[in-house]
Amino acid sequence: MEYRARVLDVAVLGVLLSSFAAFVTVHIAILVRLGTREPRYRALVALLLPPLAPYWARVNGWHRTQWLWLGAVVVYLIARIAAEP
Repeated sequence: MEYRARVLDVAVLGVLLSSFAAFVTVHIAILVRLGTREPRYRALVALLLPPLAPYWARVNGWHRTQWLWLGAVVVYLIARIAAEP
């Protein structure tokens, strides 16, 4: 494998890991915030059904957090596509 291909693989891996870490961090932040507000069951449901987290973040007015969650997922998916052989 040539040097450029290895560098590209490492860069894609870095983006993949960073975007996944950002996704998990923002998702946990949303869950914690949902757990502090009524109805608290939303935190558990958002844990089991992750796509509900940005929806409920938007409903509660946490627009920046919602966009961070969605952005991390989009970057992760693009990195997954780029990582395919």
